[in-house]
Amino acid sequence: MSEKRDILHPWFHKFMIYFALWAYGAFAIISGIRHIFYVTENGASHATLDIILSVLLIILGLFIFKTRFDLAALREKVIWEITAACVAAALISLAFHWVEDISGDDCYQGCIPKTIIFACWGIALNRYYRERRDQLKG
Repeated sequence: MSEKRDILHPWFHKFMIYFALWAYGAFAIISGIRHIFYVTENGASHATLDIILSVLLIILGLFIFKTRFDLAALREKVIWEITAACVAAALISLAFHWVEDISGDDCYQGCIPKTIIFACWGIALNRYYRERRDQLKG
């Protein structure tokens, strides 16, 4: 039974390291850069907050890339890195929604469902890799 556990769901792990985390990180970086250009071209009422949140989104994307390499190396700390990335994405999404409510802009509609998706995804990944902790290195 333990032999079977070692090869359990290798496609999901490969999906995470070859597509999902690359796409997630790239999306965060591109969204942050796009929003900085949007704010500078259109002039938002809370431009400073928008730019700070956009920079945090870019940093999150870089952190996700680092997490991807830790996951490929099967490091045990990746469990908390994935959770931290999803929680940070949810908090940044909520912060964008809060700034949108203050300024009256409609550039980030639907942030609450995205926040819930980020949080659920983080919980699911945390549980998935916690159950396979014996396959991860220290």
